[in-house]
Amino acid sequence: MWIVLLMNETGRDLKDMDTIKYVAKNSIPTIFIHSRHNQDVDVKNVYALYNNNTSPKELFVVREDHFYDMNLDDPYAKVLPEFLSEYIA
Repeated sequence: MWIVLLMNETGRDLKDMDTIKYVAKNSIPTIFIHSRHNQDVDVKNVYALYNNNTSPKELFVVREDHFYDMNLDDPYAKVLPEFLSEYIA
């Protein structure tokens, strides 16, 4: 669903975009969150994005099916607030 929305807003198909090229120019602190079980995008893709990103960054690969299924004891519950507090005043 979000892909269709993005395509409608940008007028471009994500398959035609070179995301590595865009993150190589990125200057915005970025946290990459990806599930190992994502059936739409292989987890190896997040590593390519992370490794080519030039801004301050954090990588969090979720072992569960979805990161929103996690609770406050999960590492994600600590990573995100720490990242946000460091880069958002």
